[in-house]
Amino acid sequence: MSKLNMEKREPNNKNMYLSLAKPLVISYIFTITILLFISILTTYTDIKENIISIIIIILPAVASLMCGYDYSKITKEKGLICGGLAGLMYAVIYIIISLIFSAQLFSKNNIIMIISAILGGAIGGVLGVNKK
Repeated sequence: MSKLNMEKREPNNKNMYLSLAKPLVISYIFTITILLFISILTTYTDIKENIISIIIIILPAVASLMCGYDYSKITKEKGLICGGLAGLMYAVIYIIISLIFSAQLFSKNNIIMIISAILGGAIGGVLGVNKK
């Protein structure tokens, strides 16, 4: 097989899904770090609850943007789709973890979080593919 043919070979789906694990882990490390910081901040200060609610809604969008960006840099194509998939996977894991601590599956905040995670991942995917 020539060198040219090897470079154009399509990655198989198994490798694409396995390569999503690293960006997901990185984005969850980011999420956990920020959540720990917020919990310490709320323990020792009088931060308002509406500020915490805003951060909790924005955090998954930023983390999935990071995830989509990293994943699309790995796949190097279809940034919108790969980033959206990364955001969706982030949201699914986030919802599963939330269900462990809460009984609400589809609350207003969860729906907003799912949408923002998918959009954040898609934007990150587009940015990651177009990054030189």
